[in-house]
Amino acid sequence: MTVEAINIAGFKPATLADQPQPMLIWADLADLVIDRRYQRSITAKGRSAIQRIANGFDWRKYQPILVAPTDGGKLAVVDGQHRAHAAALCGIEKLPAMTVPMTPTEQAAGFAAINSDRISMDAPTIYRAELAAGTQWAVDCKAAVEAAGCGLGTSRPAQASKRPGMVYAVNLIRKMVQNGESDAVTGGLRAIRESESGDHIESYGGPVLSVWLPALAMNQRFLVLDLASIFDGLDILTMMDEARVTSRQTGTPAKAIVLGKVVAELTERKAVAS
Repeated sequence: MTVEAINIAGFKPATLADQPQPMLIWADLADLVIDRRYQRSITAKGRSAIQRIANGFDWRKYQPILVAPTDGGKLAVVDGQHRAHAAALCGIEKLPAMTVPMTPTEQAAGFAAINSDRISMDAPTIYRAELAAGTQWAVDCKAAVEAAGCGLGTSRPAQASKRPGMVYAVNLIRKMVQNGESDAVTGGLRAIRESESGDHIESYGGPVLSVWLPALAMNQRFLVLDLASIFDGLDILTMMDEARVTSRQTGTPAKAIVLGKVVAELTERKAVAS
């Protein structure tokens, strides 16, 4: 037997929440709009994806886009902007779409939920959508980073476009904030901003922050130290290079080696200060 009916035997029944009902429509491409408050801009990788979809456009492999009515009779594309652009390249004027009434905040939340498990979506893009949706973790991360005079990136720019004070290690910041370590995030980033290295882009990169911030979270008393001067005395990138050599010899992860050294330095400074 190669086909079978839907069988829900053995499952626990679920209660459907009260919500707007969707409609399937043929959406005019001319009526589609992209809300950049939560939608990512089309990158070079995205342009390649659009061209690839267009070159191989096949209705048998098509998934309807998700849209929501918005101002002026337009339809905001919640999911499917690449497919919509590809269709336009093929000269298609209408696309099958599922339309659901949603506020802009609900659109952003829907975009984040749909894309959060997609490998192609990076952390800053998810953060941008969750922030537009007012999701608590995103709001809290923004507050913790901005309290230090820094910014949390909502997209990942080219290296040449990065600026001191901008942080793109969204997953690290999210993990620490959700673990109740917002003070370490704010204190650590503020120290970098106030340090002599505060105008170096590398100081805000993942390799440095993934050691510096967790080290500060080890002991709340570290946060009362002169962290700016301590940070200036630590060349974490060089320490990481040296630790990789040790790691190959001992099997201990390089990051763990450097983290231990930074915590040891902070502990010694705390003892002197006491």
